[in-house]
Amino acid sequence: GRSSRSTRGGLPGVGAGRTSVSGTHVGGYLTLDCALAPGERVTRSVFVAGMDRGDAAPVAPTPEDRQTGVADYWAEQLADAPVDAVPEQFRSQYRRSLVALLALADADSGSISAAPNLQPAYYPSWPRDGAFVAIALAEAGCGDVAQSYLRDFLGDVQEADGGFEQCYTSDGQPAGIIHRENDQQGIYCHAVRRVYAATGDEEFCADVWPTLRGAADYTCGAVADNGLLAATPDFAEMPDDARQSLWTNAYAYRGLLDAAALADELGHGGNARRYRETAYGIGDAVERHLFHETGFATHLTITGRESSDNVVFSAAVHPTGWAGDYGRTDELLDRFVDSYERYDSYWLPKEFTLAATLYAVGRTSLGDDLLAEMQAETLPGGTLAEDVEPDGTHRFAALGWANAGFVDALHVRSGLDSPKTSAD
Repeated sequence: GRSSRSTRGGLPGVGAGRTSVSGTHVGGYLTLDCALAPGERVTRSVFVAGMDRGDAAPVAPTPEDRQTGVADYWAEQLADAPVDAVPEQFRSQYRRSLVALLALADADSGSISAAPNLQPAYYPSWPRDGAFVAIALAEAGCGDVAQSYLRDFLGDVQEADGGFEQCYTSDGQPAGIIHRENDQQGIYCHAVRRVYAATGDEEFCADVWPTLRGAADYTCGAVADNGLLAATPDFAEMPDDARQSLWTNAYAYRGLLDAAALADELGHGGNARRYRETAYGIGDAVERHLFHETGFATHLTITGRESSDNVVFSAAVHPTGWAGDYGRTDELLDRFVDSYERYDSYWLPKEFTLAATLYAVGRTSLGDDLLAEMQAETLPGGTLAEDVEPDGTHRFAALGWANAGFVDALHVRSGLDSPKTSAD
């Protein structure tokens, strides 16, 4: 959209002596220059406006008024966030990440964008990413945004078979190139239970049931002959990345157990029994196909068993609880902690998944060390990056999932999360 940057005295970054500049912003960062002499301190106010809207609020006349208005707005939005429960060293980034997550939500449609980027094209909503954002927001006291996404937006776009397309624009149009990713439905089911547990809203639980049932039914129907969900891409999103992964099947296991618990609460006992039976079958198939005496694999492909050192697979420990139910916690964690310690590049959703897992099993000191290292990986706007190269370069986007992962890890550390970590 078009943007305008205003200052009281003009800055070289917007043209010497000029107080504003307008233009078309497609990607990258909006920047300005501020020359300072050694030891000099200067406060500059920067106001960014999008295209004119008839319902836009009036712009406050002075920089001081605008700063106060923005501060008051976000203080109100985060009034229920459990900031005091978060260790002091993480509070500033915790607040900033929550602001980033709320800014991704579209109040009109209920959608939650993956990131505020046009290039790369992360502005659509991925059900997977949005589900993780919804969990983080609900447990931070922003349950209305989380509920709107799971109930309204995803309820509207859900396909006839109960599945979701790869991603959607905010007006509900499919925007991806992959028809189905079999992890997204199980993650959705898990998110519904987490958001319900965080809010206690029985009306939400009843209203979201048709969409929850559709996602659970899809997951039951996606089981292949070997007992695992049929091979599709998951978070590895290239079309040729189809696989039967520990990630997808652990979330199918957890999601179906969560759907069963809610089905029981709503009086749908037949659905609950079917979901539990399917979940146990998937859990047994994970043990049978991915874990051997010689070690474990993280996925099956057309070429057989394969293994990755990607620590995002620690989700099999937490929050899915699969590893605890099958006695595989220590084996998985030892492997992935070793992998993390050997990394020289990072994809922050996976590091924060590992941090939450470490907190969940009581390895708090190591979790703190990981968060302290990763929270330094911020973009110029203060949000956490998606990707960190060995030379420290940040690629891609201000990814919502990365910021949600940071928030969620701190909720786990502080006992504010509400997952089930073992079979019902």
